[in-house]
Amino acid sequence: MNTDLSDFLADYSFELPEELIAQEPSERRTDARLLLVRRNPPTGLPRFEDLRISDLPELVRETPELRDSLWLRNRSRVLPARFYARRSSGSRHEIVLLEETSPGLWSALMRNSAKMSFPQELIVDGLPDGEEFRILCPSPGVVDVRSLGIPLAKLLARVGEMPLPPYIKKREASRDHDRYQPVWALGEHEKSVAAPTASLHFTNDLLESLRKGGVEFADSVLHVGLGTFEPVRSEKLSEHELHDERIFVASEDLRKLDERARAQRPILCVGTTALRCLESLPLAGQGLRPEVRCENRTDGSLSGRTQIFVRPGFPFRFTTALLTNFHLPQSTLFVLVATFADSRKLAQEAYAHAVAHRYRFFSYGDASLWI
Repeated sequence: MNTDLSDFLADYSFELPEELIAQEPSERRTDARLLLVRRNPPTGLPRFEDLRISDLPELVRETPELRDSLWLRNRSRVLPARFYARRSSGSRHEIVLLEETSPGLWSALMRNSAKMSFPQELIVDGLPDGEEFRILCPSPGVVDVRSLGIPLAKLLARVGEMPLPPYIKKREASRDHDRYQPVWALGEHEKSVAAPTASLHFTNDLLESLRKGGVEFADSVLHVGLGTFEPVRSEKLSEHELHDERIFVASEDLRKLDERARAQRPILCVGTTALRCLESLPLAGQGLRPEVRCENRTDGSLSGRTQIFVRPGFPFRFTTALLTNFHLPQSTLFVLVATFADSRKLAQEAYAHAVAHRYRFFSYGDASLWI
């Protein structure tokens, strides 16, 4: 472990002007900027290089380790999980569904729930006059849709909003339904309540260009929960516990990843969620980490839950490169980046470069590629 990595959250700070937190996406997905970070730059090549996502095909052609890497992506789809409902008194409440804990029962964030008495029946907002659907909240943070009278997915398709982070003040429903969703997201995996944001920069044309350049992709699924973005409330990282999140890898992708790991060939993770999924897998004869609960299905796929927290001392098994957005100070995701860089100083220097060059941060922001 690099000696400058620390267990203290306060050490993972950096100056971030508020205006650099992106309030809207770039005009086109591939217009987003890309900071290339070479952790150990070969002679004659710079540590940092300012590019755009659209430069990836050319970068792959010039960089053998990128061309030879298996690129792992997260194909989870974002659920339009935010909607509004009101009490019979007229009081309106914002609800964000988090996870279906059992058939028809969801954990949820509920604004102004302290004003409710439980069990509480709510009428769903946003429907035409004369059309009414009701949900039941049996206790704080629990939503029961078993007597809704319509499939939840159909209702959310009509009234649901994308669960953008609260710092994005300007929401545009049609824009957000498109741009806060990866182009490769699969409908059967519509269970994330936050976007795997590194995936947002890709288009089908870019994927085709990368494939023509020799890039091979593998798929994983990690359903992003709010725990990934939850603030660290303890002074020491070792005292913080991440929420667990569901993962799934199909048999063919599991085979690809296992072959790569056994041959010790490079794997590039598109996003921190793909990294956390990859590092959770029992590849190349490695057993499950204690923070992972997974099992192989009869069809050869793997599913379960992971709670790994990538912080100083984390032993990377398989990840050799990482494409990720810019994260906030003192966040678990910035800690992950510093840990992958094996240097808090390098991570802070890279982010200082990004700030000085006016890169945009977080969900709708720009990206960095660590090789």
